[in-house]
Order: sequence, then C-alpha cells, then structure tokens
Amino acid sequence: MFAAEARRIKTQNKLIGDMTQIPAIVADKMDKFVPVKIITMIKRITAYWNDRSSSWRKERDEAWSRPETEHWLAFFKSVRSQTTGNKVLEVGTATGYFANIMTLAGFEVTAVDLSPQMIEYAKLVSQELELRVDYRVMDAQVLHFEANTFDFVFTRLMTWTIPDLEKCYREMERVLKPGGKLINLDADFGKTV
Repeated sequence: MFAAEARRIKTQNKLIGDMTQIPAIVADKMDKFVPVKIITMIKRITAYWNDRSSSWRKERDEAWSRPETEHWLAFFKSVRSQTTGNKVLEVGTATGYFANIMTLAGFEVTAVDLSPQMIEYAKLVSQELELRVDYRVMDAQVLHFEANTFDFVFTRLMTWTIPDLEKCYREMERVLKPGGKLINLDADFGKTV
C-alpha cells in the first residue's frame, strides 16, 4: 500500500471511526441507527476540518504565489466563456482558494463549507483580495438553495468525505440550472466513506 493512501485511510478512520469494531449483533441492526451514525459522522468531519483550517489557510496562501493559480484562472476563464450564466456554487470551499479564482474569472460565486472555521478564513482571504464571494456554512447533502439556481457547480477534494454521496450529488444536480455544468475534481483516496 502506498504511504499516501495509508495516510488518507487513517484520516478517514479518524473522521468516521473504525466501523470494523462494531459487534455483529449491533451491525445487524445498524439500519435503524443510520441517522444517528450520519449525524455523528458530520460532527466528526466538521471538527476535523475546523482543526485543520489554520494549516489549510497557510497552504492556500502559499498557493497564490505558485504558477498553478494562473493555470486555474485560465481554466475557469475557459469554463466561464462556455457557460451561459455566471452564477456558480462551490461546494466544499475550505479557505476560498477556488472561490476567489472563479470570482477573478468573472463568476458571481456562492461558496459553502461544513466547517465554520474554514468559512471564517475564506471570508478573510476574500476581504484581503478585495473580492466579493457569498460564503455560507452548509452541509453538501442539504443545500439551502432553490432548485435551478446555479449555472455552474464546482467541487474539489470534497466528495470523498461525504457520508451519503448519492444525496450530495442529487443536491448539486437539483440546484443546477438545466444545461448547467457540474465539475467535480476528486478521488476515492483508497476507500469510500
């Protein structure tokens, strides 16, 4: 097993706990407790990303000085030129790196994240850059927007942490306008949550 994959699996186990240790008699009845399990998972995921928010901010600050930022800006300008409207939703924004780049590319950006700490850092970054982004704390599985609101939905390195991925995708599709675009750049990182 690759070292990076092992670290990612270890991180996932911290987020959701080691489900292999559940006694068989309890596991047989787990379907009755799924809502509690998911609530617990969401709390763990939120706490994990709140704890990581300051280091994540540092990593994103450093990224602004790298050539990758110019490449991302060119990418989003290309997407913008191929998108009918300019309303975009970023799901799992973290510290707002991509939300800010999409704003520079000409999109009107709404960005959500489960972690209140990440959103606070994201707001600070946008203020420092003098960019306007509508940041909100929100669960990707329950998006509080009307149907057909956004022309473009973007997410990167977020879906691997979602307890109910199918529900998350249904929500992203629901808020996307007919003919809109969804771009998800992610990986399974060795194991589905």
